[in-house]
Amino acid sequence: LPPVAPNHGELERRWYGWQTLAVDGAALSLTLGGFADAPKSGAVGLLAGGALTFVVGAPVVHIFQGNVYGFVSLMLRVGLPYAGGRLGGDPSGCPLFTDSSCDQSGLVDGILAGAVLASILDASLIAWTPERRAAARRVPAFALSPLVGAGRSGLGVAGAF
Repeated sequence: LPPVAPNHGELERRWYGWQTLAVDGAALSLTLGGFADAPKSGAVGLLAGGALTFVVGAPVVHIFQGNVYGFVSLMLRVGLPYAGGRLGGDPSGCPLFTDSSCDQSGLVDGILAGAVLASILDASLIAWTPERRAAARRVPAFALSPLVGAGRSGLGVAGAF
């Protein structure tokens, strides 16, 4: 039989995490724009747009890549910033961003740390898709063999294409 190209029928993994990171970059840009315009009325819309892009952007990328673990991405993107905010928040129970005497820096830092961790875990662990390798192709081959028998000799030729 002719030799067969290696890795016949195996799956190889393809990383598309750069796409989720690009969406996260867009979410970060919107969010930073919201913080920069904080005294203005458009800040709330930019902050909400950044948060929404962060939460649903990468899961949508996973869906379009055919990755069934997009829901895990959504859970990471909601759960880790929430947990970070709870851990870093003010234990006295100040209302969120309504009382100027409350220090909210721990809350913001916790949410940010959770979001960064979610983005890193998403891009490094979830953003992989299996892809079937190209079908193995037969490599053309030929062989020459001597034929020796009682009173006879010759040359045999065989090939497969």
